[in-house]
Amino acid sequence: MTVDGTQEETVPVFYANVAQVAASGHDFVIGFGLRNPLEGSSGRFGSPQCTLFISPSHFKRLTEAMTSVLQEYEQHVGVIPVPPKANEEEGSDGPASL
Repeated sequence: MTVDGTQEETVPVFYANVAQVAASGHDFVIGFGLRNPLEGSSGRFGSPQCTLFISPSHFKRLTEAMTSVLQEYEQHVGVIPVPPKANEEEGSDGPASL
């Protein structure tokens, strides 16, 4: 499905409720996954759905666009509550989990 709601059969659609973000030497990597809420939040990533490799400049633009859309959404709907992160380790050099 496209942003305007029309169906496009050549593009797969994924749902994700977990993500990990990391940076390599030349790219940012966003891994999207699906965690079964019945299994709890044992710190596992869940079932991988797709991985996005994106250039640093596009990652920055994507971050700016997502921040803008989120701010507009919260102005109309209200602030989205965010639960504390499970198993967050201070100073970890690994990927950031969402």
